[in-house]
Amino acid sequence: MVRFIPLHWSILLVIIAAGCHQEEAQEPALTTKQQALVAELNTGLALPFSNHPLTLSDDALSTLNELGRASIVGLGEATHGSKEFFEIKHRLFRYLVENFGHRAFGFECDFAESLYFDTYVTTGAGDLTQLMRTKMHFWIWKTTEVRALLEWMRQYNAGKTEEDQIHFYGFDCQQIDQQPPLLLAYFEKNAPALYQRTKSILTSIQTTMRAESLTHEPKYLDSLASIQTYLDEHKAPLIQASSVQEWQIMKQLVTTLEQAIHVAGASDRNLERDRYMADNVRWLQQMMGDASKISIWAHNYHIGNFFQRTTGAYLKADLHDAYQRVGFTFSTGAFMAASSDGNVRTQMIQKAPIESSINHLLHNAQSKNFALPLKNTPPNSGWPEFLAGTNSILSVGVTYTGDPVDHYYFLPIGQTFDWLIYFDEVRASEPL
Repeated sequence: MVRFIPLHWSILLVIIAAGCHQEEAQEPALTTKQQALVAELNTGLALPFSNHPLTLSDDALSTLNELGRASIVGLGEATHGSKEFFEIKHRLFRYLVENFGHRAFGFECDFAESLYFDTYVTTGAGDLTQLMRTKMHFWIWKTTEVRALLEWMRQYNAGKTEEDQIHFYGFDCQQIDQQPPLLLAYFEKNAPALYQRTKSILTSIQTTMRAESLTHEPKYLDSLASIQTYLDEHKAPLIQASSVQEWQIMKQLVTTLEQAIHVAGASDRNLERDRYMADNVRWLQQMMGDASKISIWAHNYHIGNFFQRTTGAYLKADLHDAYQRVGFTFSTGAFMAASSDGNVRTQMIQKAPIESSINHLLHNAQSKNFALPLKNTPPNSGWPEFLAGTNSILSVGVTYTGDPVDHYYFLPIGQTFDWLIYFDEVRASEPL
């Protein structure tokens, strides 16, 4: 049976359809200069790869071999909840381990919590999924993608000697609840007098949960300083009773407690936190051995030189080319992030990139997923001048406002990162 649509509905449909076509036509056109930059991407500057990161071959990743010369490789992310970002970092870490001897993956997570996962990847002890659900503080890492990374690390370590195993350590310093029980277990076994002396204060720290509650009471930092002194003065017998690594880890547990309290009381918590995270990355590399190579996983903001006092800025100032910064970005797709109400949910960006952004150029390239070297661009190309200037780039943090325009940041991109990995469209990470 033929159905007739009333005239007013027909007119409305025409208006809607015209509006849709108009919206599609509003995607910003490329200027002549932008067309030239995109043409260079299409003729060899962009290093393409598939949209299935875990299946990338070593040959496909060999274009990134420059990373292998660095002692620390920082792997960023343009959201805290994109499958492609997590999976390409997993694959890159595997490549760096197997081909360039990387020995640890430092994570933007609490140091104490990471020890449970390092135990898992080195010994296989524990139920990994249950550990992730109960020991990880943030929803960001409680995903199937991070679980797959930890499972691969365990598989790699199986049957290897302790010297040949790889490790998983956190370098963040925001939490105070998991250090005390680990410290008390060590003290009870190896330093009974210290255990009796510190049981009350460490238990108090653990039950307080929030470092902000400790900032105005000097007794907490004073007690932690006295523990550090004891560990230093009794270093030899403690190492004899345990091991060098255990002693180092106990020292670092106390250090991260001190850091968390200082961060909670700082006038600019973010910058103070980044300074300590840089210290913790340096400590991690030293613990693994000064000649060891490591990778670190964090948001773009921490990995790159977003400002003078980010983790990446400190590491770059110290290490120069021995620290390589791999930034990430995208144009459209789904990702996990908190909304302004604080609830974590799947978010979506469907709008084309803004005209002034590097994403606008990358979105118009023939390849949809690729790596872009930012330091080895041909001198006769237009990219060195573009990268030396300030341009916007899409990068979403823990919270998404609902409008992608709010998440474009103006940066000297060529000074912020050494490499850029681009996915035209991303999917949301999968919660456990």
